[in-house]
Amino acid sequence: MDITPISNPFVSDAPLATCNLCHRSPVTSRGYSSCQNCRDKRNASKRRATARKREQKMRVFQLATRVNVPPSHSVEPTKPLKRKTPDGENEGDALERIRKRFKKMEPFKKHESIFQIPSAIPTTESQYQKFISASDLHKAIKQSYPDNANPLRFHGTYAIITELDPDHKLKAREVARNLRHNTSLQFNLDDREAYRSDDGAYTIHYKCTCHQSVKRTSSDLTSYFMSKNKAALATPKTECLGRIEVRAEKDMSHRLGWPGQRIKVTITHPKKL
Repeated sequence: MDITPISNPFVSDAPLATCNLCHRSPVTSRGYSSCQNCRDKRNASKRRATARKREQKMRVFQLATRVNVPPSHSVEPTKPLKRKTPDGENEGDALERIRKRFKKMEPFKKHESIFQIPSAIPTTESQYQKFISASDLHKAIKQSYPDNANPLRFHGTYAIITELDPDHKLKAREVARNLRHNTSLQFNLDDREAYRSDDGAYTIHYKCTCHQSVKRTSSDLTSYFMSKNKAALATPKTECLGRIEVRAEKDMSHRLGWPGQRIKVTITHPKKL
């Protein structure tokens, strides 16, 4: 009995196509468009290009950080080593050993990283308008506040002669009381945020309590005059965003070298409605 072989319709007997790159050798199989030799050359070229890009990134990183970082392939992973406590060490010796270790780390703490996020820029000395006395500063504040058309940004300072070790906290509170009584600024003396700087200066922040009024509408006016309880329908108040800052610090700018105090007053107030 003769068996006739059945041909596979999915397998073609046609010869393989030539390589699209070299146009000489046939392709490896029908699923590829290039020969094995051309594919090996192309893969090797891609690996060299990837290595060059990695090396360029490493050079840029070394120039930015000024640190010679070895290539990643030369670093062998190691297990973290645990520091053992010496035998017979008492608590005093342990504290002395820790103190020496942190003392060696101090030179590294002095160098800040170049990638450190910049902090807020403080107000420079040139931005402060200098006055001879506190009364002159009060007059300038009266002339510039309140300004219903423009926002207010006031920076004023003056200096006084004091003893060698003045109390900046008491002086800052005294200046705040004088501002409250001698100017039209509105703030609560008891509602304050104060802190002392590393150089000994004392700063107090106050919130403006002028309470900007919300504009009335026709419906609000109708409800106001038709209602018997007008106090309940009074115009609501919104919190003012104005801020008053008083700072007292040491000052040695006197030409004869006499000790003094530098008083700085900063006022930021939005435009009134």
